[in-house]
Amino acid sequence: MLDFLNFSIEINNYFENSLQVSNYELLYGFLFLDNLKNSNYLTKSNDLKSVKYELNNKDIRNIYEYELLGDAGDGFKFSNSKSLVNKLNFNLMYVARILENYFIKYSSNYIILSTSRVLTDQLDWSSYIKTRNKMKYFSYLNLYNGLWVFYTSNLGFYYKDIWFTPTSDSFIELENQKNLFLGYLEYDLKLLENNSISKNTTSNYTKPQIYLITLIVINVLVLNN
Repeated sequence: MLDFLNFSIEINNYFENSLQVSNYELLYGFLFLDNLKNSNYLTKSNDLKSVKYELNNKDIRNIYEYELLGDAGDGFKFSNSKSLVNKLNFNLMYVARILENYFIKYSSNYIILSTSRVLTDQLDWSSYIKTRNKMKYFSYLNLYNGLWVFYTSNLGFYYKDIWFTPTSDSFIELENQKNLFLGYLEYDLKLLENNSISKNTTSNYTKPQIYLITLIVINVLVLNN
C-alpha cells in the first residue's frame, strides 16, 4: 500500500492535478450503456416530430470527452454531463488503471519466466533446443544474415532500454516491431542449476561485430588475390 501511495503521489505531482484531463481514456471501460433498456437516446427539442436518436457506448464516451475537453461557449449543452465528469474524477482509479495497463501484466510475466523451472526432461524441450541449436549454427555460416544483424542492432531496437513515462500510452510489443525480411539478435537460453531461465539470458548472444569483421577480412583476402 505504501508503494501504491507513493506512486499515486508521484503521478499526481507529474500531471499537476490534471490527471483526469490528461488520461481520460483510461476509464473508458466504465463508460457504457445498458443496451437492454430502450432509454438511451437524444431528443431534438425544437423538432415538431420529436425525433429520437439512439445512443451507443461511443456516443457516451464522446459526450464525456466533450464535457471534459470541449469549448463551453460553442452552444452545445448536455444535461447531467457535468455530474458524469465529477463521478469519474477519481484519481486513485486512474493510478490503478495505469498500473493495470502498463505494469502488472509485464512484471507478472517477468516473475513467472524468471522463477519457473523449465521441464528439460520433456520431449518438446529436447526437440525445441535441437532445432534452435541447428539454426544457431547455420546462422554462424550465413554471413549475409550476420550483416543484417549488425545493421538492425544499431537501429534503436533494444531489449534493455525499456522505460516508462506517465504520458506514454504505448505497449511493449517488441516482436511485432521486427521486419520479417531482416535479421535480428537471437540469444541462447541460459538455464541455471534449478533449470530456471537466467535473468541475463538476453545478453547471451554472438556479438554482431564479429560478422562484420569476418566479412571485411574475407573481402580483403579476395581483393588481394
